[in-house]
Amino acid sequence: MAFTKLTAGNLLNHFFGKTVYTPVTLYLGLSTTTGGDNISEISSGIGYDRIATSEADWAAADITGNATVRNISTFNFTQATGNWGTIREAVLFDSPTIGTGNALARADASSDKIISTDDIVIILPDKLSFILF
Repeated sequence: MAFTKLTAGNLLNHFFGKTVYTPVTLYLGLSTTTGGDNISEISSGIGYDRIATSEADWAAADITGNATVRNISTFNFTQATGNWGTIREAVLFDSPTIGTGNALARADASSDKIISTDDIVIILPDKLSFILF
């Protein structure tokens, strides 16, 4: 869906020469909320971990419509060992550790999905996109 206020501020400061933006490793996580300032990430200890991504996992920005970046790699989360709840969005973080770091961008799920014990979340190529505007 969209970049967070933190990311937007960092990009604007970089664009206008106020700061230098240094790219970080992006970690893909899942949330049971959507939109707003609050993110309810899945708890640790039930088979959930963030996934480290690299520049090779993402296509170059498409600016033919909205400025959009899509995944070109498959993202496989580990098998759930407990109930993860209803997944409503994917979130990019700047930290690998659940409950730490900053949310940088959010993307709504195409539909809500309940994840129960033994389920595996897989995000196929071209199924996750982040829009700048």
